[in-house]
Amino acid sequence: MNRENNHTVLRISGIVVTGAIFATIMSLVMQHSQALQAIDNRVISFMESIRTPALTDAVIFITNFGSSKSTIIAVLTIILFLLLRKSFRAALFYFIATAGALGLHITFKSLVERPRPPMRIVNELFYSFPSGHATMSTTLAVITYAVFAPLLNRWQKKLLLVAAIAWPILIGFTRTYLAVHYLSDVVGGMMLALTWTALLLLVFPPYPRHK
Repeated sequence: MNRENNHTVLRISGIVVTGAIFATIMSLVMQHSQALQAIDNRVISFMESIRTPALTDAVIFITNFGSSKSTIIAVLTIILFLLLRKSFRAALFYFIATAGALGLHITFKSLVERPRPPMRIVNELFYSFPSGHATMSTTLAVITYAVFAPLLNRWQKKLLLVAAIAWPILIGFTRTYLAVHYLSDVVGGMMLALTWTALLLLVFPPYPRHK
């Protein structure tokens, strides 16, 4: 089995696994699972126990980088950069990935209609599941790595991979810390993003596959 076939198998496996996890969490949320809610409540309680004014200010600062405004600015900047490099396919890939993730998480929010946690620190509109911040930050992390990793040397790739893993986790932490989302909202958003990006990488990668 050649390298490209290995990548295809991994992507298909990723779609199946992450899609199954997302579907399971969504099903439990829609069934109002007491076990899931108990876990979510414990996480919210833990976050309440570690809050300090200084940490809260820092968390709000960080979570704002995952806001819709910040995401749009980042996406447009990267797409413009890719267009200037004449990487038209990669730019289109980046646009489809982010637009698709946005549409998917809004669709599932409207379908599930889960209320936000009642004791949240900052006010947020719309429903809770899945987390839009988690969905978009994970999507951006995956596609940014997919687009730029082939242009970097080995050590730069490793640094980018660490950043791509750490960023969604950090954003997810801020959402539960601020009690604007339950843990299951965050994990659900991440799984939705991983399913979507794995599917897109399978059918429309940012660069043509070598034959």
